[in-house]
Amino acid sequence: MIVLDVFRLIKGYFNKMFLKFYILIIALTFIILYFDLDFAYLIWITNHTPRSILFIGDLLGFILPPLLIITAYIYDYKRYNRYSHELFRRVFTSILLAITSTTLIKVFTNRTGPPFSGDRALWVNDSHNFHFGFMEQTFIGGYPSSHAAVFFTLFFTFYFWSYKFKYKKLITFLLFILASFISFSVSLGFHWISEVIAGIIFGYVTAKIVNSQTSKN
Repeated sequence: MIVLDVFRLIKGYFNKMFLKFYILIIALTFIILYFDLDFAYLIWITNHTPRSILFIGDLLGFILPPLLIITAYIYDYKRYNRYSHELFRRVFTSILLAITSTTLIKVFTNRTGPPFSGDRALWVNDSHNFHFGFMEQTFIGGYPSSHAAVFFTLFFTFYFWSYKFKYKKLITFLLFILASFISFSVSLGFHWISEVIAGIIFGYVTAKIVNSQTSKN
């Protein structure tokens, strides 16, 4: 069962080889918080980008993961060969592992989200507000960004894929564009930019775990 494999893969995050990436995430977050870059970025990006992109990216972030799983499953069902089955496994595993792991982190970090409505002049900088503990507040949004983690996990998973899949280059290119758009669209109000950056790096780690485990099978 792929679902059971996903839960077994969680232990891969505790591999010491990933410690440097966790240190990088913490260091970048500290720097961004220290210089109040989260709030400065939010003001700048919302002044230069249509807010409709925020809702488009957020909606795609919820709709596309199950659609990608279904599409990969149908492709595997029709082709059912080594590569089609591996494609389905990687899509399913990457998405579920990224969602599961980031959600487990967010229920303990409990970070206050950025403002995204009303008069910008009245916005309050809550970027420093972490409420560490278990389920201190809703984990919708939060640190790190699941949107960024899921789609960059997919991108890096296919980037690392060693099999000579016919459409590998096209898929990885499209996934990079999609991951970039969705990740930075949610930084318009649903996620602080530090959460997006943390999600991207976390996506890389997740993809390394998926790639190392699936390659063994």
